[in-house]
Amino acid sequence: MLKVLLLQDTGFSHSVRIHWDAVFENREILFLDPPTEHDLQCYQKENFTQITAPDISNQDREKFLFEYVDFIGQLSQQFHDRLWWATDLSSKNRFNSNLPLYLQHILTIRKILFARLPDGEGKESVLVIAGVPWQMMNDLNQYLAYQGVMCLSFEKVFQNKAVVCLTFVRRTLALLRQYCVTIYRSIRAKQVLGSFLQKQFADSSKCTLIKTFIYDHSFVKQGEYHDAFFCDLVSNLQKEGPVVIFANILGNFEYCLKKIRDIRGITIIPMEYLADPLTILRAHWQAWTYRIKIKKHMLFDGIPILSTVNNELLSTFCRIRPYQLLHYDYLSQLLKKISVDRFITSFENNPWEKMCFLALRQFSPQTAIIGYQHTVVPQASVNMFISKLEESMIPHPDRLLTVGEEPCHIIQKYSSAKSFPVESSCALRFKYLFNLKTQPRRNTKTILLGLEGIFDVYHMVNYVMKYLSPDSGYNVILRTHPVLPLKDFEHKLKFSISEFKNFTVSKGLSLKDDIERCDAAIYWGSTVGLESLWVGRPVIHYDNGFILSYDPLFQCQDLKWVVKENDSLLDVLKHIYSMPEQEFVFQQQSARKYLENYFHPIEPKALNLFTLRPQNFSVKTPF
Repeated sequence: MLKVLLLQDTGFSHSVRIHWDAVFENREILFLDPPTEHDLQCYQKENFTQITAPDISNQDREKFLFEYVDFIGQLSQQFHDRLWWATDLSSKNRFNSNLPLYLQHILTIRKILFARLPDGEGKESVLVIAGVPWQMMNDLNQYLAYQGVMCLSFEKVFQNKAVVCLTFVRRTLALLRQYCVTIYRSIRAKQVLGSFLQKQFADSSKCTLIKTFIYDHSFVKQGEYHDAFFCDLVSNLQKEGPVVIFANILGNFEYCLKKIRDIRGITIIPMEYLADPLTILRAHWQAWTYRIKIKKHMLFDGIPILSTVNNELLSTFCRIRPYQLLHYDYLSQLLKKISVDRFITSFENNPWEKMCFLALRQFSPQTAIIGYQHTVVPQASVNMFISKLEESMIPHPDRLLTVGEEPCHIIQKYSSAKSFPVESSCALRFKYLFNLKTQPRRNTKTILLGLEGIFDVYHMVNYVMKYLSPDSGYNVILRTHPVLPLKDFEHKLKFSISEFKNFTVSKGLSLKDDIERCDAAIYWGSTVGLESLWVGRPVIHYDNGFILSYDPLFQCQDLKWVVKENDSLLDVLKHIYSMPEQEFVFQQQSARKYLENYFHPIEPKALNLFTLRPQNFSVKTPF
């Protein structure tokens, strides 16, 4: 007999004890959330054995990936309209939804359950699953009951309702703040650039319109502009005709406005310049009021998940970000002022991109749309993959250009949609790589730990600190991401950085400099791994156990190792340092060959792909 107890938190509750009897011979617990030391001690005192989630194979990951892409495709078929495409969920972006994690939990529980269901007469046992998100509770109860398992769930109903209400209040206040900020930015853009841009609009020539992002460092010299995403492409396109930059300012807004006014030879239009108060109000109202609820019975890998998805939609309020939704209105206004022959944008299947595509299809159907995959494509970039179910309806470019051959193959492999071609172009943002030569092997016991701008990266830092303590004989260069300084996650570290004298926080040095002074690099999803491997440094990928791999080198096996939470980092480093020189050099060369296929150099032939009209281009309408 198997009894399953579902606990919303990880803490041991004495009120739970009455629901099992001392006759249970096996007592096991699975933590879906990391437990505290106190929680562990309490369960150990009650003779519980902690079990871990089964390892995730590459086959598991690929199966999940295809299932998830198709599942979002099913939702798109149900809710296909402009507001649906503006939601975070429709984009499949892994950073904007907890749904993939919930689905992973459900599949993990199924695996563990099947391994413990008794064959005839067996020992009576209890399995406690702690840290179960409330969004999953109802579906799990129904699934376990269907499997004939006795199940009791302990959900904090009133607390959950309070959290949803608090989230609603916070979201409302955030939308009000965003509304005020957008109004202010619109007013300032018109004040600073009004008369200047009106003169630019007088030119009736057809232009190339580039949607990009502007930072403080986009203005390199007085009167000169350098695009952070499209780099040399901008000057190359100017040889063909007028180029207009449709810009989202991410740097200091006032500083960038003044710099835009001083630019000569190219027209830069901040998005907010095209807004009006009524349009801004409507977008924020739609974002605040938009709600959807799934009524059709839905399965994921044979498991009912209707309640889980609806609860996720409820807890996030079908999140639409107004600034993304407003791209439709901004571009619609711009198309009334200029004539656009081709539209070029970075492409990650974000809601703002789809808003631009919809505006172009409706107000300038003769415009050719070119998307550019400007960075790496790990498996977890589910947003880059399109299912056959949504192929006929999802707003998309006429052509998608990639940084090289390898990303092109990855996108084609995981996408079943064939309505727009994916072609290999060049790595515009990685031009500097082609000037870097393979570095000689080092043996200084110095390791580079490259972080990305995601809060959960603290797990990787804790893992490294567990093994590379001050007495380990290793020195660690900790390179934080610009958007996530150490102080933002230091409170989550199990050890104090100040007490680890062998840890140095990199400040002021370039990534190239940090790579040159290390022997190997540890990364999670950052491009630090690719750049280190490019110059011949061994790399170690930290696998956090998520069902979708964050590793941008997931298809590369040379001079790369993978560690999980319970693997010994010291053993891996020992293996790296003890590699025979001949084998080391061979893997260096193989890895470099792989990366040269991942990133293609900037050549005229590749740049020309941005100027050609797609072969299958045809006038389309949005719905």
